Amino acid sequence: MTHFAGKAARVFLLAGLTTVVLAISSLAAQLPADEGTITGSSVRMRSGASTSTSILTVMDKGTTVTVLGKFNDDWYNISYKGMTGCVSARYLKLVQKTETPADPTPTPDPAPSADLPVGVGVITGSSVRMRAGASTSTSILTMMDKNTAVSVFGKANDGWYHISYKGKTGCVSADYLKLDEDNVFTAYGRSNDDNVHVRSNATTEGEIVAALPKNTALTVTGLSNGWYSVTCADGSTGYIRGDLVNLDASAKYALLAASPSANGQAMVDLAMEFLGIRYVYGGSGPKTFDCSGFTMYLCKQFGVSLPHSATSQWLSGKGVQLHSVSDMQPGDLVFFCDPTRSDGKACSHCGVYIGDGKFIHASSSKAKVVISDLTTGYYDRYYVGGLRIV
Repeated sequence: MTHFAGKAARVFLLAGLTTVVLAISSLAAQLPADEGTITGSSVRMRSGASTSTSILTVMDKGTTVTVLGKFNDDWYNISYKGMTGCVSARYLKLVQKTETPADPTPTPDPAPSADLPVGVGVITGSSVRMRAGASTSTSILTMMDKNTAVSVFGKANDGWYHISYKGKTGCVSADYLKLDEDNVFTAYGRSNDDNVHVRSNATTEGEIVAALPKNTALTVTGLSNGWYSVTCADGSTGYIRGDLVNLDASAKYALLAASPSANGQAMVDLAMEFLGIRYVYGGSGPKTFDCSGFTMYLCKQFGVSLPHSATSQWLSGKGVQLHSVSDMQPGDLVFFCDPTRSDGKACSHCGVYIGDGKFIHASSSKAKVVISDLTTGYYDRYYVGGLRIV
């Protein structure tokens, strides 16, 4: 009787230990995976958990993404370059991380810089130079287009302002800068540090609404006591200290790309801004373009890297190839092959479809960026297909 009782106790204890081991294994398998690695080439991030949903971007093998959770057995919710979408579980390897206890004290904001912006201004001329100092004899830091919004830190002297744009700080002539009068406006920018806090009001005492990684795109809607009022891609609003935001017009297109329904039209809107820009063979923007340099530049603004060649873009494996004009949507790339100009290659020309049978492209014969008819004449005759990238 004693022998049987002891044996039963040992079996019960062993079963209990096995249960504990299995429970621990199960728990380890469920630990959150903060990151994942893309395992395939040209893997598509989509707006939903289905191959029928729109493509937000295309990711190369080895790309690291933030994993937000599992949508179902076949798809994960992920975040990449400010965009949130879904990727097939077949092409994602989870990077398992051990949970650490939550820190009761929030990570503090980065230390403030010496200056905060006192206003925002708009560039009033074309190709206006930001200089290292308040003189035309100082070096040129960058060139700014008309209507570019810049952060203003004050007057350098009677004829110059201290400004910042895209992370560069310098001076611009007062002749080419118009100051915003009420500090209520619409501009675009990016966070310039890691763990940038969006707060509920324009002080460090405000509740933290969100913590943003570096280079997150934002809509900037005003300035109050050196703090920008902002709207994030997910629609949340708040304030960020002014030295933690770089005004940057290109952030507009990153925000549009995060909205699947707006992707194609965002590409068209950007392309139309370059209508009339000069054609130069080898040009890749933004001051001159050739045909593939134009499409390459546009796609780069949406986080998609393409080679500088019409044939290479068509055969890149990125996006979805379309073979009928009737399948084209605004924002799709479009390709042509004139055998007399292709040198035996698959394509000789490319552009961006804008709808209603028309496309915009950098034309060598017109020597500039123009709009042409896709459905008649030369381009109808040599049409190859379309490519849906964004």
